[in-house]
Amino acid sequence: MTLPFWCLLAALLFTLLSKVPMNILGARQQPYDNHMPRMQQAGYRGAAHRAWAAHQNMQEAFAPFAAAVVVSHLGHANELVATFWCLLFLLARLLYQLFYLLDRPTLRSLSWGAGWLATVLLFISPLI
Repeated sequence: MTLPFWCLLAALLFTLLSKVPMNILGARQQPYDNHMPRMQQAGYRGAAHRAWAAHQNMQEAFAPFAAAVVVSHLGHANELVATFWCLLFLLARLLYQLFYLLDRPTLRSLSWGAGWLATVLLFISPLI
């Protein structure tokens, strides 16, 4: 299995792990409502709400990244180049989560942009 595919697995795990801060911070506000968890989570305030939004964004970013990894592989992109973009994506997503939790909107936006740029460049990597 190639390193970009391992990065894909890591990104999938990020979607699950990004829920941990949300659950911890949300539990400080109110007990978990297993009947209506999404409605409860959408109503979080402060850091818990930022953690919820960061988790949602990680889920949104996963599908395009996964597609880009597959396109890169099927298009026979240079594996070193693909690996670089995959690792940049993972780093950008980790920083995004951190900056969202710390309420640093400018840094959060920059890391979001870096993650999307990595995804787009990975998508077109077979052409370069």
